[in-house]
Amino acid sequence: MVDQEVFESQVKVDRFPFPSEGEITLAVRNANYTLGPVMLHIGMKPGAVIPAHLHKGMAEALYVMEGDFTNEGKQYPAGTSLHFKAGKAHGPHTTTNGCNLLVLWTEASSNPTSPIRPRLTVEKRLLRSESSYKSERIFPETAAVPTYPVAGRVVF
Repeated sequence: MVDQEVFESQVKVDRFPFPSEGEITLAVRNANYTLGPVMLHIGMKPGAVIPAHLHKGMAEALYVMEGDFTNEGKQYPAGTSLHFKAGKAHGPHTTTNGCNLLVLWTEASSNPTSPIRPRLTVEKRLLRSESSYKSERIFPETAAVPTYPVAGRVVF
């Protein structure tokens, strides 16, 4: 039995709410850790840039669904997956011709020998205004406001 179904018609696409350049969209497909990792669909139009950043307390898996994707100057074709440990800086992310990405965030364990564990105690809620995310966001509990400059990098 399926615990949650998410159909394309149910997903709202918004402007990417973090520091970036160019046209980037974000669609949240899952924001409840009890149902698995946070699942995001990111669309980057040609020339878009997401600056170098890190995610405190969350590992990230990124899958290039289509298009060309560049991380830290290295280009990756569709079908490539990239994996980043929690707290590890990565980026900038760029694209020449545009790309669509599937991004999964999992909460890192407080036990360094256990790499990942789902969050069972807090269900994050996504609050939306007409065109952007406001106030409390689905992003890590460690960030009351989701973006902070840190030595030229951004913490989500």
